[in-house]
Amino acid sequence: MEEKPKPSMEQIVYDKLKYSILHRELAPGTQLVESTISEKLKVSRTPIRNAIKRLSLEGLINIIANRGAFVIQPSIDEIVQAYEARIELECAAVKLSLSKITTDDINKLKLMVEDERASFINKDMIQFIDANEAFHMTLVRKSGNKFLIEFMQKIVNQINVYLQLFDTFYNVNFEESESIKEHLNIIDMIEKKDSLQLDKALREHISHSFRDLEINKASYKMLNDIF
Repeated sequence: MEEKPKPSMEQIVYDKLKYSILHRELAPGTQLVESTISEKLKVSRTPIRNAIKRLSLEGLINIIANRGAFVIQPSIDEIVQAYEARIELECAAVKLSLSKITTDDINKLKLMVEDERASFINKDMIQFIDANEAFHMTLVRKSGNKFLIEFMQKIVNQINVYLQLFDTFYNVNFEESESIKEHLNIIDMIEKKDSLQLDKALREHISHSFRDLEINKASYKMLNDIF
């Protein structure tokens, strides 16, 4: 049996930082001081810098010239604006999509909800985000409007970062998940071709998603305690 190659130091730093950010151990706005990580791991700064760049491309770290790298810290106003834009764009897209959604599409949406349910059972945040994005973007793509699809994908990508930082995912089990119940209700409205109730259900669902964010979280660690 072949032994798996040992992960590189860059991968170790990347995995540790990402885990700490996604599991809310590092507070938004925390500065990632290369020298602190370097001293802890007894490693040069090059793999640390490369790991930070990778996380920056994923939207989890903000690199500011002449200041350093920081865990992303979106303002409440920024988050509100993203959700407000999402509500209007997604409802406009789904209005166009409703007549184009097939039975096969509905069956796929139900499978996505099962993936979402599994994510709560497995406590797998990435699986939850993937299933949630697949559900909503399936509805949007059926609109056939390339501008709505492009703008929605950009907003969803940004909101996914907020979900990773602030969502109550880790405190909820699948029996209690309002997200799963609301997705099933949305599917029901689609099957009934009830455009008015579908619009209402979508608006309420996205609003609930925003209200579920825990933007003020107290139990963070210092960078020095992570490594």
